[in-house]
Amino acid sequence: MKMASAQALPYSRKQEHLEAGKRRLEEFRKKKVAEKTKKAASTSPTNVSDVSLNEKQQLEITISEGYCL
Repeated sequence: MKMASAQALPYSRKQEHLEAGKRRLEEFRKKKVAEKTKKAASTSPTNVSDVSLNEKQQLEITISEGYCL
């Protein structure tokens, strides 16, 4: 008699589960970025442009170094 937890999920179910986890992680990351941006905007309006400029510079550095995000 096999236990349910010991049974392997079919490949397609595993793939669906993995993709759902990736979507939740991406949504979580976007939410955190939005919260940081909102917090920066509420504390100092001039920091919003600094934050976006800094993020753009970091992205350019990452791309120029050949890394994928």
